[in-house]
Amino acid sequence: KAIANEYELDFREVLTGFKNIGEQIKIEEQKPDGKKYVYGFEESYGCLIGDYARDKDGISAVMSLCEAACYYMSKNMTLWDQMINIYEKYGYYKEGQVAIVLEGAEGAEKIKEMMENMRNNLPEKIGKYKVLEFKDIKLDIVKNTCRSALNSIKEDASNYSLIRMAEIFGEGEPISYRMMGYLEDLDKITGKSLYDFYLDMIKNDYVDIFVIGDFDVKEVTDLIKKYFKFDVLKKLRVPFMTEEKKARGKKLISSETIDNTQSQLVMACRLNGLSDYERQYPLTLFNIIFGGCSDSKLFKEVREENSLCYTIHSIPNKLDNVLIVKAGIDKDNYKKTVSLIEKDLKDLVNGKFDDVDIMMAKEYYNTALEEIEDSQIKIINNYLMMELIGTDDIETKRKMMNKVTKNEIVKVAKKVTIDTIFCLEGVKNEEN
Repeated sequence: KAIANEYELDFREVLTGFKNIGEQIKIEEQKPDGKKYVYGFEESYGCLIGDYARDKDGISAVMSLCEAACYYMSKNMTLWDQMINIYEKYGYYKEGQVAIVLEGAEGAEKIKEMMENMRNNLPEKIGKYKVLEFKDIKLDIVKNTCRSALNSIKEDASNYSLIRMAEIFGEGEPISYRMMGYLEDLDKITGKSLYDFYLDMIKNDYVDIFVIGDFDVKEVTDLIKKYFKFDVLKKLRVPFMTEEKKARGKKLISSETIDNTQSQLVMACRLNGLSDYERQYPLTLFNIIFGGCSDSKLFKEVREENSLCYTIHSIPNKLDNVLIVKAGIDKDNYKKTVSLIEKDLKDLVNGKFDDVDIMMAKEYYNTALEEIEDSQIKIINNYLMMELIGTDDIETKRKMMNKVTKNEIVKVAKKVTIDTIFCLEGVKNEEN
C-alpha cells in the first residue's frame, strides 16, 4: 500500500482469491474511462502482472523477476540489495496467521457468532499488542462497489435522467430519494452501524417474506423464526401509498447538460382523485394505449410516424401517484417531441381513440398476466403489490379488466396532469 501511495496508484483490498481481483479488473473494464489494472497479489505469494489473465501467473512473475535481476545487476546491485532498499524506504512489515478449525453445522454457527461479536465489540488490544485499525474486508468490498456505482452515476444517462427528474419534480417527497443512496451516507457506514440498523429493522420495521414452491409450510416458518429474529410475527396493514399532491399551476421546465450523443426527455404527470378501481384497471389500460407498448399512441406517432425519438414509453408509478413519460431524443427535437406528447394526452382526454385501441390494450394486459403465471419471481411481485396497494389476484384481474369501458378510460385521462418536464441534454456531436 505504501508503494502504491508513492506512485499515486489506486490500492484495493479484496477477499483472498484471484476471482476477486479479476472482478475488480472487470468493473474497471466496463467503464468508459475505467482505470488500468497493473498488479495484483495474494497472501500466498501468487501474483498477476497485467490484465491478460484472471488468475495468478507464475510465468510472468518469473520473467519480471529476471528482468529486475538484470536491471539491478547493471547497477551493481543484487535483488537482496534492492529488497533492503525497499524495506528502508517503505518500512518493515511482519504478519502471521492462526487457523482455528470449527467443523460441521455447529462450527459454522460458532464462526458466525464469533464474527458478529468481533464486529460489534471491536477489541482495543490483542494480547499485548494494541489494535491500530480494524478492517472489515467484506464490508469494504461492498462499499467500494457501491462507491463505484455512485461515482459513475452519470454514465447511464437514461437512469440518471430519471433520478434528476424525480429530485426536481418531487423535492422533499419520497420519490426524490435516490434508491442507490448518497456518497456522504455510504462513508458513514461501519460494520457496527450496519448491524445496529439490522437489529432496528428486525425490531421495528414491517417485513413481508414471500416464499413460492413446493415446500412444507411449518418447516419454512421454523427457518424464518430461527434466522430472522422478529419481535412480532403476524400480518399487519400499513399505508404504503404517498399522499396525493396537486399538479403545479404552471409546468416546471428544467434541463441540464451531459456529455453524451443522445438527450433524455422525462415528463412527470400527477395523478389526482383516482379510486382504487381506477388505479387498478382504467389507469392500466390508459397507460397501455398512451405509451405502455409498441402499439401505443406515443410509440406510433412520436417515434414511427414522426421519427422524433429513439425510444419512448410511459409507465405509472402507482405508489407515488405519478405517471412518467420517457424518451431518448436528439436535442433539436425537444420542443416537437414535447408538443406531440401533450397532443396525444389531450386526444385521450377528448376520447380520440376507438374500440380497436381498447381491445389491443386488453389483449396486451392478458398476455402480461400469462407471463406472470409462468414466472415465480413475477408471481411473488404480484403478491407484493396485493400487500402494498391492495391489488386483486390474477383471475380477478382478468375478469375486471375485460369490463373496463371507454368512458372509464377517458375519466382517468382527465385526472392525469403534466407537472414537470426535464431534459438531460446531450452536448456531444454524434460523429465524435
